[in-house]
Amino acid sequence: MTHKLKIVDLDGTLWQLDARPWVVWKDEPGSPILRLDAYDWLTVERTPLDGEGFVVEHCGRTFAFSEELLRKIQSKGGRKPVSEKMGVSFAEWFMPEELARQVEDIKFYEHVIKDLSKREGDMVVLTSRCNKNKHFGLITTLENRLKLDNLYVKEYHFVGNSNAYCDKETNASKKALTVLQYLMGLQIDRVKNRFLEEETESYLIVDFFDDEPLNLVNVENLQSYLNFYFFNSKSNVKDKILNRLMSTKLVLYVNRATSNKMKPYDTVKIELQIPEKKFLF
Repeated sequence: MTHKLKIVDLDGTLWQLDARPWVVWKDEPGSPILRLDAYDWLTVERTPLDGEGFVVEHCGRTFAFSEELLRKIQSKGGRKPVSEKMGVSFAEWFMPEELARQVEDIKFYEHVIKDLSKREGDMVVLTSRCNKNKHFGLITTLENRLKLDNLYVKEYHFVGNSNAYCDKETNASKKALTVLQYLMGLQIDRVKNRFLEEETESYLIVDFFDDEPLNLVNVENLQSYLNFYFFNSKSNVKDKILNRLMSTKLVLYVNRATSNKMKPYDTVKIELQIPEKKFLF
């Protein structure tokens, strides 16, 4: 049994896909209106400071639709744009032709794969994408590429909970808790914010690989997550956690993906400590 684990992100870390959101009707997300080009995507993410203009609220995020974008939407015909009824969604996961196109256009970060193949331990994939079943073609293509370097994915974690525009803050928290669960070897109740008695597979050394700053910051803050969830747990569970921390050294390496093929990651080393009542979130 290995005590080392590699937890690897997909987008921007293992592969690059041409995936961009669509403008959708909230009540008909499966019939998207318009796929955003690169310029419109940048414009939409710029939240208006004054709250004026055509503002769309969706999945806890605020987006601004420019006059130019509204003209594009109206050119598609159908319903008149109404801000409270519209959203921004990765709706292409409803569309088989878009999925097929992405499989054909997938680009792997070869230097990352080569580097991972030299590292010991099991490997799992941890992504903010949702609905693993709809990624069958992409996952199959990924696994075929990894096999060439004797890499095998033990488990996939898709932490997104809908096909809507992803809630980056929630997903970053879910990623951090998944990492913490692997290190502590205990299930985590994300509703009651505590560790449970049920044991899970555990590792002494975890390498986490990602490119999204928010995900990296959350995982680097893993000690605060441990502190918070520990003090919400039952006494017998606390005893298990303390026993593990006092009898073993739990080490986390947070690896920020870079474009430097000679140095694929910037790495931060973290050793989990006995919990204290200190929370940074």
